[in-house]
Amino acid sequence: MLAVLAAAAASAALLLWALNNPVFAAAFCAGVIAIGLPLLLLGRGGGATAPPAVEPGADLALVRAGLEASPDAVAVTDSVGALLAANSRYERCFGIRPPLELPFGEALHAAAARDGEAEAEGLESGELRLSARVRSAGHGEGALLWRFARTDEKDAAAEARQLLAGEIGRRLARTGLMAALTAADGRILEANSAFHARAGGEAEVAPGSPLVDLLVMGEQHQFHFAREGKAGGALRILQVPLADEEGGASLFLLLDELGGVGADAAHNINALLEILPLGLALADRDGRFVYLNAAFRRAAGLSRTALPTWPSDLVVDEDKAAVADSIRRFARGASLSGDVAVRLKANAEEPVALTVAGARGLGEA
Repeated sequence: MLAVLAAAAASAALLLWALNNPVFAAAFCAGVIAIGLPLLLLGRGGGATAPPAVEPGADLALVRAGLEASPDAVAVTDSVGALLAANSRYERCFGIRPPLELPFGEALHAAAARDGEAEAEGLESGELRLSARVRSAGHGEGALLWRFARTDEKDAAAEARQLLAGEIGRRLARTGLMAALTAADGRILEANSAFHARAGGEAEVAPGSPLVDLLVMGEQHQFHFAREGKAGGALRILQVPLADEEGGASLFLLLDELGGVGADAAHNINALLEILPLGLALADRDGRFVYLNAAFRRAAGLSRTALPTWPSDLVVDEDKAAVADSIRRFARGASLSGDVAVRLKANAEEPVALTVAGARGLGEA
């Protein structure tokens, strides 16, 4: 009985450390006790009959379910590094490779096996930038729990937050562009002054306010600020995901609707994009350029009059296929962003990251 209670407590502590979710850890502990004690008593009541063994696969199924609650990539390995369980985020980042096969896996495994735990920052695996924590766990502490956090996603949200709170955010506000950064749950982390003025009036919108609570939908399925109602006019809302998968931070850009995606609306959007110090371009669903701002032209080594037709026209021949494939993938409906490492014809010696994202709210662009 003591062994069952100890196993339940150890498992719950492991999940609490991995997920930082006391409710789930307590429920898991109660479940282990509820299953383990009846089996133990049943075995005793049978006299010479040996107590039935608990299938290890059932335990792993519970562990996998628990790992899914973590926003990080999490995996469990045995003492020799074989993969026992992993959540779906781990599989999206690394496939079915055990952590030991990652570029930094052996060093972390050795440190955790020696000291009981190990941490590392500034790790890279392909295009991913990560921090890692590894800890000995399980019966006899022979297993290892691995947790990887995407620092590149955190960096993107931090950069957007700094942009909105700084001079660029003020310049965007003067043009009438309203911008708000939200966390994965839709709560506002930062916003520029134009957004505060329209959404909150005299009082600024409080940090942590749900964006959806500040908006209402009109009869024509158009969005309005709840404070203004229909008198404030309809809004065009563009979402820029800052993570590579659903559930991450997003930057929302809001414009006053000018009667549809016509020439006036396109001119207004182009004027706003032209002042940004970020290289931005729009392509239609067939992959052809429809707009390039000045910063994009400078970054790509294009003159003010150059008219490239396709994004792949800008890169060396070896990278054309990768760029074309990425454009086609996002044109089919993907709305998240992704980076492609390319070499531009204008400077083939220095690879750059080309970020591609599906644009919502811009018609065929």
